[in-house]
Amino acid sequence: MPSTLSSADRATFESIFRHPVAHNLEWRSLIAVFNHIGELEEEANGKMKFSRNGQSLILHSRGKDVEVEELMHIRRFLESTNTAEEPKQTLARDVLVVLDHSGARIFRADAEEAIPEHVVPLDPQGHDQQVHNPKGDSGGQQGPHRKQFYEALAKKLEGADRILLMGDGQGASSEMDRFVAELHENRNEALAERISASEVANISHMTDGEFAARAKSFFTRHTNREG
Repeated sequence: MPSTLSSADRATFESIFRHPVAHNLEWRSLIAVFNHIGELEEEANGKMKFSRNGQSLILHSRGKDVEVEELMHIRRFLESTNTAEEPKQTLARDVLVVLDHSGARIFRADAEEAIPEHVVPLDPQGHDQQVHNPKGDSGGQQGPHRKQFYEALAKKLEGADRILLMGDGQGASSEMDRFVAELHENRNEALAERISASEVANISHMTDGEFAARAKSFFTRHTNREG
């Protein structure tokens, strides 16, 4: 990510790579980022030409928010125009992952603002789904989208060094335990070993600011212990 971006532009840049795709990203926010990381020209036909590192992309700006298909084109273009000095998106080394039936929220311990990255299960049409039925899955089997969700979350956490899990359940109802079990089942021991702790909390009554503060205090304390 370009280091010259403001905190607001940085949040917009990160939302381009969010999984699942952001549905409420405004064109004006995206244009502000484009003016920092490349060159933007408005053409006579109302379209915009975004140039970066010797390559160009034609943008079709319509309405207030960026359409999902257009955003996917932008994401692929940014990934293909990365330079050696500008690596692809990676997570901070310390992250808090808040897990519940609706998905996961990832908070970076070093972030200036409490803006989580969301990972939610999707059906084949791209619609949000629950990870599983809170009352239990039929026959004890995995829900249709749970495995894909856990795999997407594990992939998103590959760049993290230390991970704190937080959820509101224990035992069979805990998404934290389900996620860790999935890591072991897939022999992803390297990621499982980077989970520093799992905490049970009343997450439905916590704000993003409280989650971010908890992440900072937890990893600060553990760093001091390790030192």
